[in-house]
Amino acid sequence: MQTQQDLPSYSGDGNDLIHQVSKHWFRILEKHRELDRTIQDSYEHYANDLKIKELKAQKLRVKDEIERYRFDLENLAKRISKS
Repeated sequence: MQTQQDLPSYSGDGNDLIHQVSKHWFRILEKHRELDRTIQDSYEHYANDLKIKELKAQKLRVKDEIERYRFDLENLAKRISKS
């Protein structure tokens, strides 16, 4: 779940906002990749099924966050292009 701390805040010009949004985007993508690697490693080392299940749930939550963020960015781009 996103918290206020996870969301980029606007504290300057447009370039600053773009930088903050990009930074957040790449951070959640990296989190997703890291969970994917951890899950793969857990399978290779015969980790507990409950641990793997929890990792998969975390990965799904991150994927949902990615999709929400993508949707929000697409809507923002549409609004900007109409301006």
